[in-house]
Amino acid sequence: MIGDRLFVYGTLTRRSGHPMHGVLARGASFLGDGVVHGAVVDLGEYPGLVLDRDGETRGELWMIEADGLLELLDAYEGIGPHAEVAEKYERLRTTVRLDDGRKLDAWIYAWRG
Repeated sequence: MIGDRLFVYGTLTRRSGHPMHGVLARGASFLGDGVVHGAVVDLGEYPGLVLDRDGETRGELWMIEADGLLELLDAYEGIGPHAEVAEKYERLRTTVRLDDGRKLDAWIYAWRG
């Protein structure tokens, strides 16, 4: 939804070079770099984040500004009726600690594994 925040850590980040980052960037505003509590696992082609593991994962916080963007990203991440792949992820709420010290709630795609 417009006005929701989304924390990304893999193929959706600016540094990834993945085409889906362009989709995100056209419909959202970058809010800053930060961390979430949890550990990334290597799934081969892409990473997965496990929120209940020790550690911190760096990533980016974005503000959704385009209607339908979150649903499009859900489909890319394998969530919902238009999923491109089997549901390996779920979209959950978490707390992001930005590099400037602010703590904000945001959506995140967490690995279901």
